[in-house]
Amino acid sequence: MRNAVISLFLLIAISLPYYSAPQNISAQKYDNATLARENDDQINANEQNFQKFYPYWDAIVESFARMLKEFNTTMPEEELAKQMTQKAIKAMVDTHPNNAAFTPQETVAWNDATKGFFYGIGAQVSQPTKWILEKTEESFPKNPNDEYGEESENTILGLKITNPAGKRINTLNTQEIPCGSKMIIFKKNPKQNNALIKNQYIKIAEPLKIIEIIPGGGAEEIGLKSNDIISEIETNAGWIKTENFTISENCAYLKGPNDTPVNLMITRGSDKFKSIIVRKKIDTTKFNIENKEYGDTMYIKIKEFNRRISDETKKILDQISQKNIKKIVIDLRNNPGGVLEEALETLSYFVPRNHTMICITSKDQIIETRKSSGKPLFNGKIVVLINNNSASASEIMAGVLKYHGLAKIFGEKSYGKGSVQRIFPLTENDAIPQIKITISEYKIYNALKNNAEKINARIIDLEKVDGVGIAPDIEIDATLPIEKIMEIQEIQNYLNN
Repeated sequence: MRNAVISLFLLIAISLPYYSAPQNISAQKYDNATLARENDDQINANEQNFQKFYPYWDAIVESFARMLKEFNTTMPEEELAKQMTQKAIKAMVDTHPNNAAFTPQETVAWNDATKGFFYGIGAQVSQPTKWILEKTEESFPKNPNDEYGEESENTILGLKITNPAGKRINTLNTQEIPCGSKMIIFKKNPKQNNALIKNQYIKIAEPLKIIEIIPGGGAEEIGLKSNDIISEIETNAGWIKTENFTISENCAYLKGPNDTPVNLMITRGSDKFKSIIVRKKIDTTKFNIENKEYGDTMYIKIKEFNRRISDETKKILDQISQKNIKKIVIDLRNNPGGVLEEALETLSYFVPRNHTMICITSKDQIIETRKSSGKPLFNGKIVVLINNNSASASEIMAGVLKYHGLAKIFGEKSYGKGSVQRIFPLTENDAIPQIKITISEYKIYNALKNNAEKINARIIDLEKVDGVGIAPDIEIDATLPIEKIMEIQEIQNYLNN
């Protein structure tokens, strides 16, 4: 399984300023006015559908109230109500893999991610996941072909994955499968012809793992290292095990006001020790972009499109013009995306002014066209590196450069996130302060098919990204370090010819 590396300042979904104006949606009342939808008929239909939900919710609340009274549970009533609200909203929002309902901790992490800085320990972390065997048993279905697939000579007859709520998941992409999900695999029993072996697995999270130490942060000061494990964090409620929380929740505990301490339990090999780290301001922009010269080629690594990335890219391109460098390698591997405007502004340094770059679509209708706004600062050879963890805004950059004939793409097919989300604050709800809902889709304008300066783009001129990804022009081993990639013959041939 591929473990997605997620930083303390993770921002996966695209944020559209012109779609993301704050709006208030009451969690207690389905308020049509705040949604500001254009289709009144659809609003009325939604209102009628939600009316069917309310009686069930009232019944659930009453049953839990009786449980509190009769069984004298130790959980405070307010905490129980908060957990119920969180689970209910998350279940309703979970209609699209890129939708999300944010807990208070996740809301803090999301909002911090858009600033370009945060106050934290100064370390990039990941939270690996794995499938473990939960139980094995024999099964005797009357007709296994009906439930587990067509009869074949294969050992495996069927596979079923469900999320923690028991809803079927129709994907094998590990990034879309939440922890707590179950996977059931049926195999033929070699000892008995009419029986199957049923293996049930559960996806669990491992403790936080430090991937990289950020220079100048508190983690560097006390000597933490890459591959150290953060097994526990001390919070106001006591020590918590990081494996029991999501990475966003864990990172919210690692963050805090400037110059405040946080106590961690660190595992390094066979050693286990406590460390007190003082939180400091971390400029994620400087951490998210780096550059290095390889002869007459400039290498630019963009880890994430957060605030001010376009400004930092411009500084590098200004250096290139002074040094007369005519070749660039842009590394977008493992770039999860970020702020759309930063990606488009960065692209404006390469794409001629007023050329169409992307279109925002809804129900196969173009509702917004985005064009290059700047004057190109570079017009030499460009190589772009991607892998299947390159998503969202990084796919926009790779795709626009590819479909404008400005770059060759090397690596492996990208993730395939072409949906646009909108943040809705829930101002009256402290259990879920905000939700992220998919509202539209972006597609990349293919200037190779048509005139890049065309004002009225057509749907047939657009390249779909969502669920498809950006295909590289030439596939290479995307796990190689940049020193090895720079030696690949196909890349050298393109840059030098």
